Amino acid sequence: MPVRLIVSDIDGTLVGKSGKVSERTLAAFRACEKKNIPIVVASGRTFYGAGNLAVEAGLNAPIISANGGRCDMDITGEDAPVYEDTFDDDMSMVIFRRLKEAGCFMTSYVGKRIYVINETNGFGSTCAWKSEAVKGLDYVFMDDTELFLKEGTCHPYKYEAYSDDKALMDRLRSEFLKMGLSVSSAFPFNLEIMPAGGGKAKAIKALAEKMGVQMDEVMAIGDGLNDLGMIEKAGVSVAMGNAVEALKKAAKYIAPDVEEDGAAIMIERFALMEDR
Repeated sequence: MPVRLIVSDIDGTLVGKSGKVSERTLAAFRACEKKNIPIVVASGRTFYGAGNLAVEAGLNAPIISANGGRCDMDITGEDAPVYEDTFDDDMSMVIFRRLKEAGCFMTSYVGKRIYVINETNGFGSTCAWKSEAVKGLDYVFMDDTELFLKEGTCHPYKYEAYSDDKALMDRLRSEFLKMGLSVSSAFPFNLEIMPAGGGKAKAIKALAEKMGVQMDEVMAIGDGLNDLGMIEKAGVSVAMGNAVEALKKAAKYIAPDVEEDGAAIMIERFALMEDR
């Protein structure tokens, strides 16, 4: 089947060390636009974090943010999201209390904001720096437990836990999985905790149905464990050369590294039918 919709992760997939989308990738985007093939970014970032990248890349297509917790039809975000997947208040408080007890650097994603508690018990020195909590700037509320309880626990799309203590991360992952929740990771030192069955794949399926696209017509590109669901469901599934091994095993195709324009190369091959 021809590719009618492209969904791509951002960090480690579209952008590498430079933090920018390469010229070759931008050219592939423009060529897809001429063929009426939407490029959808699907990221663990907030709506703003994902949307800002889309604006810089000249995209005007739906945005999937919060690791699949939210989907907006365009980059303005002026209308209500067309899809949301959130925790109810009771489960949200269970997760909040467990992460606070564990002493993790904790974030929650609610609407277009990130809420942060930096009570790390010594775990967060490197984690906090790499978290989107630092990148988000205007959209982050730091270290205010009262505000976190008032707003940050109210129907969040996801919680994140950061720690340099791998044993702790493993225990927490096991606990949340036994509760029936979805748990993935964007980095070795974090957990992304979502409602049961949640993740990028669920949001993509909802978006594809709205757009009249079959999953066999979707091309998905990613590099991390939080991309595994969409890689398993897409008709054309691509893992970056720098992807984690589990994703490479699940994907039908392996792209070159992000620093070698791997995403652009695979878009040219499967969506634009070019062979350079």
